[in-house]
Amino acid sequence: MPKEIIPNLWIGDKTDMIDMVLIDRCGIECIINCTPHCPFPETGRTENIRIPIDNVPYEENVSQHRALLNALPDITANIHRYIMRQQGVLICCKRGDSRSSVIAAAFLIRYGQLSVRDAVGALYMRDKDINVTNFGKVLKHWALNHP
Repeated sequence: MPKEIIPNLWIGDKTDMIDMVLIDRCGIECIINCTPHCPFPETGRTENIRIPIDNVPYEENVSQHRALLNALPDITANIHRYIMRQQGVLICCKRGDSRSSVIAAAFLIRYGQLSVRDAVGALYMRDKDINVTNFGKVLKHWALNHP
């Protein structure tokens, strides 16, 4: 079951993004899939955005983490656009605890003007299973360069 972080911003796992009842109930208009291979629902009703990243430590795939960092300005702006229109955004990864949380934290840092610590803390208050450890350097760099 996905967790609502702030109104209209949800994080979930790979099963949530293909659950049409959930998508309808939560008013999801945009799905951000943070996996290389998990499928999107075949509805034609949602904007589907893929960020093809694996959940690996920075040292094991520096180029992938840089690509994520480069994608964050557009991704967070997209999330903001939907939320301002009071439309739901579902950010998903395989288990719903790491990559999706990093994207949500980046949004909170940029638009909520939170520190990394406060953004991760806000996520943790909604879901005790989040784990952004593999992406800590990405979030720190993001916070320093996108206040």
